[in-house]
This record gives sequence, structure tokens and C-alpha cells, in this order.
Amino acid sequence: MRVHSIEPDFHVLCGIDGCAASFRRYFAYKKHVYRVHRNAAGIIVNELAPYCDSSEQAEDISIPIVTNLSEAHSHDAASNICFITKIKKQLAMFYVKITEKLKLASSTTDEIFCIVKSLIQDVIDGLMQRTVKLLMEGSVVPGTAENVVRQLHAADIVSNMFSDLESTHMRKKYISEHFNYTEVNQVPLQTANYRDIECYVPISKLLVNFLKSEDLLECISQPTAKPQELLCDFTDGDAFSRYDHLTRDSSNNTIFMLLYTDELELVNPLGAAAGRHKILAVYFSVLNLHPRHRSKLCSIHLLLVVEYRVVL
Repeated sequence: MRVHSIEPDFHVLCGIDGCAASFRRYFAYKKHVYRVHRNAAGIIVNELAPYCDSSEQAEDISIPIVTNLSEAHSHDAASNICFITKIKKQLAMFYVKITEKLKLASSTTDEIFCIVKSLIQDVIDGLMQRTVKLLMEGSVVPGTAENVVRQLHAADIVSNMFSDLESTHMRKKYISEHFNYTEVNQVPLQTANYRDIECYVPISKLLVNFLKSEDLLECISQPTAKPQELLCDFTDGDAFSRYDHLTRDSSNNTIFMLLYTDELELVNPLGAAAGRHKILAVYFSVLNLHPRHRSKLCSIHLLLVVEYRVVL
């Protein structure tokens, strides 16, 4: 099955225990079987899997044989770079969560990163000292303890971890380069005031980044199970019947989006100031997602922000 997964018309039906789920990507099918039909398929869970990289699990695990010292050094250097890269991405994701989800200010975020940096360095120093002490107490090859001290130099490790994350500007730049980030576009408006601009998010790029998640792609591709006698989804309405032909074609997956607007006052809307700083915001959500997913705030995407006075 994996051999044929690269073919353009690849399609697989689950069929385990009568499951009618279908997939167009091999890894999405594999993840579905592992999560839903683990017992039926006789899959044995590897307890070490959470500590291994997913790309390493896909191939046979073998211990590399080091033939010379230069090969050993190059292998260690590559392992260190991979380790630092993973930690750096986790720190960048930590920054996104505390700023976007917890709505912390930039000054607060900078202080938190300073504390985290100091904490990580103290932890590495403590582990290094304990490791060296245990090695010195045991019978180890001469020079091993010195090599451990050289490899676990806390200041160098922490400096590499935070090399691209020292400031707010550097963190935002790192996220835009290493994550599925959709940049906001600004368009000047033809008004008497040359400072008037319109800010919008390119919806095509946003959808591309949105569908790069295999879990979201699987949710969109799978039909939602629902009772026939109840009206419980937008597909049950009369308006959707006009586009029913788009869903019958199994070769195409149509994405349905709901657009809606909201008018916001940025200052006190009472009295003479009413409407002076009013803006119009346009949002959209993907209706193909299950209601329990698309009803969450993180599934509602901002599309457009413009001053209300320039709206026709």
C-alpha cells in the first residue's frame, strides 16, 4: 500500500470492523488505524515512542557503527544540531502560546524568557555536575568525564537554544520562517487621508497552511456521521442543496466557508465619540470541520480589518 501511495489517484478504504472511512494519503490512513483500530489491528504500543522522532519510527532502528574518530565527531555534531533545533521550535511554540493564547504583553514575555533561559542553564549545570561525579566514582575510560564536561557546557547549549529567540522581533522572524505562518497584507486605500490602509489575510495561503495539518485534513475529508431524521448540520439546509453536486464528486473535496462580520468600537462609543474609532472585522470558519472543532475560537480565522468609515 505504501508503494502505491505516491500515485495521484491513490484511495484506500479502512474497512476494519466495518469502518467506512476513506483516505487519500497513506500516513493519514496509518494514523487513523493506530488511533481508532489499534486493538483490532493487533498494534503493540511502543512505550518509547513518545521519546523518538516520528521520522525515526518509520524506518528500521539500527545502531550506527562508527569507523573512525572524525565520523564520531560529525555524528555527534549532527545529533546536537537536531536536538537544539527541536528545543528551539518548542521554545518558539511556547512563545506563541503565552502571547496569542494567554495575551501576555511583550515586556512580560521577555521577562519570562529570561527566567526560562536561566532555569534551563541551571538544570543543565546540575545534571552535568551529577553526571561527572558518578563517572568519577565509577570505573570509566580516562578522559570520559572531561568529554562529558565539554559536551554539556551549559552556557554554550543555552546560547544555541536562544540564538534566534532573544527579542520579540527575532522570535516573530523565526516563527514566520519555520512555521506555517500567514503574513498579514496591508493595502493603502484611495482616500483623502493617505494613512488609511486595509489589512487582510490572504485566504488562499491561509487555507494551504491550514490543510498542512494531517489531523485537520483528515477531519475535512471524512463525512460527518449524523442521523437521517434530524436536521443537525448546515448540509441539511435548503441552501446547501444547490451545491449538492459538488459533494457527490468523490474526486474533489470542496471546502465550504462561512463569512461573517463584526463591528467594533475601540473607545467609548457613547456621546460625540460614537463611530469615530469604529472598525469592521471579517471572519471565516471552515464548515467541513465537525461542529465541536469549528465552534472553538482557534478555528475562527480573522480575514479582514478596515475602518468602518471607509466601508461603502
